[in-house]
Amino acid sequence: MLRKMLALGLILICLSALCAGALFRPRSSVLPAPAYQGICELWQVDLFEGGKGSRASFLKSAAADFGAQNPGCLVLVRSLTGEEAVQNLAQGHLPDLISASAGLLSVFLPYLTPYAGGVSVRDEFAAAGTLNGDLLALPWAAGGYALFCREETLTAAGLSAADFAERPLDPALAPADGRLLSAGAAACTDPYAALLTLGQRADPGPLLTQYEAYEAFLRGESGLLLGTQRDLVRLEARMEAGREGNIAFVPLSGYTDLVTAVGLVQGEGSAAVAAAFAEYLTGEEVQSALWKIGLFPVNGGQSASSGWAAQMEAALSRPLTVPGLFSDPAVIDQARREHLAALSA
Repeated sequence: MLRKMLALGLILICLSALCAGALFRPRSSVLPAPAYQGICELWQVDLFEGGKGSRASFLKSAAADFGAQNPGCLVLVRSLTGEEAVQNLAQGHLPDLISASAGLLSVFLPYLTPYAGGVSVRDEFAAAGTLNGDLLALPWAAGGYALFCREETLTAAGLSAADFAERPLDPALAPADGRLLSAGAAACTDPYAALLTLGQRADPGPLLTQYEAYEAFLRGESGLLLGTQRDLVRLEARMEAGREGNIAFVPLSGYTDLVTAVGLVQGEGSAAVAAAFAEYLTGEEVQSALWKIGLFPVNGGQSASSGWAAQMEAALSRPLTVPGLFSDPAVIDQARREHLAALSA
């Protein structure tokens, strides 16, 4: 009899605990299980300078949030160089998602599968990732080009900031013992195409790396810097720290090839999780946070709130030419040469 009473007591205690759990269980723990579960691997390859911070770290944070919202779904993010990605590919190793830009995406083209999820990116960006009617690379972040000029250079040339905005390639801005412009580019980007949107002609000088152009401008070897969102961050930081005087800034609209996109690869992980995460990257939660890494939304939304960043974001919000993401590096290089000739003509 005593055993029966103890057993009944234990049952009542367990029922009470279950009821209490149902009443006080956190909301997140009663989310319905998603229709897909599994693990997928994403490779992040940076081919051009971002703005600040790390794209791979940003993606890891996004993957953690995605997993919290979708129990049973895990996205593993690896940061690789272009050379490491190609070497892994040659050895037969494939990710489930590749996040990269023009130049490397052409190498992965034979392994990409069409993306069929929701598309919330602007038409210009979606078209850049589309080939033969299939969306093979879904853009999730973008950068932009801009011209920078010290205000003391403008003053010496008898020009105002308004004059600079109207005639940013005015020959009077070239120093007596230097050149008008320092232009920097990554391996598969074409800053000259951005410069051509101004409708003005100027000799852009030798093509440098992005950081070499920045350093040349700091040394006073040129009156202008043709830079990107990375230079925006660097120069604003120098001014805030008192290491630089005032600088005038003109963001370039109408063109960008500074685009990071994610493609679905025939890897060994969950294709459903990979597709869902690609869609998640273009949602408002991720897009509105992109200025944390100095990059801009591709969905038409807003991430930057003030200063130069907001101005560059506004310039990018206007109609854009975004070149295809699957161009061969040799084709990109040839186009860059042609645009250089057009500027110098």
